Amino acid sequence: MYQPVTLDSSYWYYRISVNMYDTFTDSFAPSPGKASLVSTVFVGDVFDNSTGIKVGTFQSAGVSTVLRADLTLQYLATTGIELGPNGDDAIFTQVALDGVNFAEKVADLDLAILGGTGQYKGATGDVRYTGTQVTKPDNLYVLEMAVPRFKRF
Repeated sequence: MYQPVTLDSSYWYYRISVNMYDTFTDSFAPSPGKASLVSTVFVGDVFDNSTGIKVGTFQSAGVSTVLRADLTLQYLATTGIELGPNGDDAIFTQVALDGVNFAEKVADLDLAILGGTGQYKGATGDVRYTGTQVTKPDNLYVLEMAVPRFKRF
């Protein structure tokens, strides 16, 4: 499993580099090409960036809050990234995405780490993203987070 990069008296600090590739995508758009809400589900695999070894899975469910007739969009999603040998270590993120076009590249993508379970319980931080589309093989996500060393519950 991933080891902390460093630690202090209160936190373990992690930097995890992963590639996420979707294996299933489904969207519901009641009126394609017209202003509407779009609900999307992504499910896929997580690979360690340095070794290429599959280290987990991810699930994402979201809805676009605005989809204009020119197909620009704003999208909000919650993502669960399951890691660990039994998938019992998870990291949860909130995603805000602005797209130039529903079928083209991402204009702005902000990801915040909201928490976790197991090894990552209490995680906080953010995620940097590079790539052309959100879940394609050339995309790199770097999760930088602080996890409390002492947990009350």
